[in-house]
Amino acid sequence: MKRFAITLLACCWLVSCGKDVEPESVLEGAVITDFKIEGRLNGADYDIVGKIDQTSRTITLDRTIYANSSLIPTVKATGIVYYRGQRCAGTVPLDFTEAVALLVVGYDGSSATYTVIATIDPISPGEGSDDNKITSYKLELLHNSSAITSPCVINHEKGTVTVLPSTTAWIDNITEARAVFASEGVRVTAGGKEQESGISANDFSRGVEYTVTSQSGKTRTYTVSVVCPQSTGLPVIRVVTDNRQGISSKTTYSASTVWLDDYASPGYNIASARAGIRGRGNSTWSYSKKPYRVRFDDKTSVLGHGKARSWVLLANWQDPTYLMNTVAFEIARRLEIPYTNHAEHVELYLNGAYQGAYVLSEQVQAGTNRVNIDEDNDLLIELDIYSDPDKIYSAQGMHINIKSPDLDEMTAAQKQQAKAKAKSAYEEMESRVLNSSFPNTGWRDYVDVPSLIDYLLVYEVTRNGELGHPKSCYLWRRAGGKWTWGPVWDFDWGYGYNGGQTYWYYAESWIYAGNADSSVGSILFNRFFKDPQFKAEYKARWNQIKPLISDIDVFVGGMGEMLALSDVQNKRVWGGQYKLDYSGQIKKMQTWLNQRIVYLDRAINNL
Repeated sequence: MKRFAITLLACCWLVSCGKDVEPESVLEGAVITDFKIEGRLNGADYDIVGKIDQTSRTITLDRTIYANSSLIPTVKATGIVYYRGQRCAGTVPLDFTEAVALLVVGYDGSSATYTVIATIDPISPGEGSDDNKITSYKLELLHNSSAITSPCVINHEKGTVTVLPSTTAWIDNITEARAVFASEGVRVTAGGKEQESGISANDFSRGVEYTVTSQSGKTRTYTVSVVCPQSTGLPVIRVVTDNRQGISSKTTYSASTVWLDDYASPGYNIASARAGIRGRGNSTWSYSKKPYRVRFDDKTSVLGHGKARSWVLLANWQDPTYLMNTVAFEIARRLEIPYTNHAEHVELYLNGAYQGAYVLSEQVQAGTNRVNIDEDNDLLIELDIYSDPDKIYSAQGMHINIKSPDLDEMTAAQKQQAKAKAKSAYEEMESRVLNSSFPNTGWRDYVDVPSLIDYLLVYEVTRNGELGHPKSCYLWRRAGGKWTWGPVWDFDWGYGYNGGQTYWYYAESWIYAGNADSSVGSILFNRFFKDPQFKAEYKARWNQIKPLISDIDVFVGGMGEMLALSDVQNKRVWGGQYKLDYSGQIKKMQTWLNQRIVYLDRAINNL
């Protein structure tokens, strides 16, 4: 016999996996109230009942089930239950040969994890005579020196042991945990080292392979995996504030210590670096899953990127793929747009609590390893409609934030002088682009046209509507030079966005060329297409870069595979927001991008 566990996430409505049921009463929190495998739904003459322990959130089945069973359970809970993206309503069987995650979504998005433990008979009656099996396994995991309840699933057919911690909290000893186990063999090894139950320690941030050897020399291999945020394969960032309080300010940094563990590339690890952390973003700061800015006390290289003090952690609250900025950055990099940001997918912990899947990237700013301009004499500006105390407005109503030089380091008089300089420099370009005599205004003396074309192509391929407002639109100019466009930034309003987490619309429509939008950003960017020479250059550049991006769907597929485990963990804490099937969203992104490129190839060449 073997023990088996099935994981369930519970939230707020009363449900049944076997059938929809009428609410009996409204319970607080997320609670599984009843679990049963009814014989009448599964071709059997008996029911299997689950005994629920609300303290440990475990459900133990009262009868043995057979390996390779696909059974329909009846679950009552204060939530609506989903299995692999489908609602359980009496037709969706659960596969009891592997860990099963049931997502129960409620009004407030709250969730709790239940583990169902079953004893499973092997498929072949004679299989139990093997003398090289692991017969029991328990991994001793700790959080703040306290044991974490972690049921284990042993699957002899697949050669796996799956450890299911009951919490997403930081596991203190995941890199040196000890297992208590029993086996039928005479020798158990891991990584070529003999294993002693309760004594031998191993690094479980990645799978650990055990080999059990019988007296006759026959061997059986098991891979032990811990299902937790620290074992998704992504780097893990841990921030502990000095006061152990959460982050509530977008302006004041909280003194903190930062660790980074890259289990795949330990050379990138950061140990006990001092830093400050604060909130960031505009509308994104209002969401439950918060974005952050980290500023190290000293310039620091993070995951191999150039040393700098300031880095950002993007929460991707709207993005069901976690990839919308990542893909845009990849396209920009293929077009060789200078100073394009990197997107490093990480798991984030704050004061020991798992915050979810994040993207770490560079802060868009002037600097040696950022936008490499003179921080005193050159200009980096952002066109953005969001309020800023030092915002300036152009003659045509464009909202401008000055990013470099740093106004915070100036006296009031210096600040006014810097604002006047930036306003004048921008209006030199704007007045010529929006002049009634355009394009015969000499506007090209003020605009780096190749950078503008590449910039617009990234936004058109991703159909990012942010430039219309505009928001997060960066451009820079060296003293006496032309305005260069970039870096690209902020793409969660792209990819056919239609509100909430709804994307993948409008694959076959322009967003800039020919768009009649009257917003200040759209007026500016559409204006360039009134120049026949610009249109010809735009068309020529498209035909150059199309081969560079035609396989972007392959990149998306690879990233989706890499982030699949991270998505599971992110949904454990944010299941109320991230309800969509992840693999399905990845496929939709691939399809949408392919359709988009086909459409643009036709439309641009017909300009």
